[in-house]
Amino acid sequence: MIKSSEDLISNDSVARSEQDVFDPEINLDEPISLKTLTRQATRELERKVILKVLQAHRWNRKEAARALCISYRGLLYKMRDAGLNRTVNAR
Repeated sequence: MIKSSEDLISNDSVARSEQDVFDPEINLDEPISLKTLTRQATRELERKVILKVLQAHRWNRKEAARALCISYRGLLYKMRDAGLNRTVNAR
């Protein structure tokens, strides 16, 4: 169990950098699909992790796949889906 004041949690959340926070566009006049928002957040987080691992391994995809504990082919699919490729995102 975690005990903390609401102010402390709010201030900690605000202190995070903008690029680390998933901030979806939400239309409050329509129903909000938590399932869709969760998928979007997961994809964005996965993209950021893959990009960091690729950069850490100098875009060596085999080493990155090994570091992520996924198959090389799985990494290629995830890179394609995330719009990551070396010619566009290198160094």
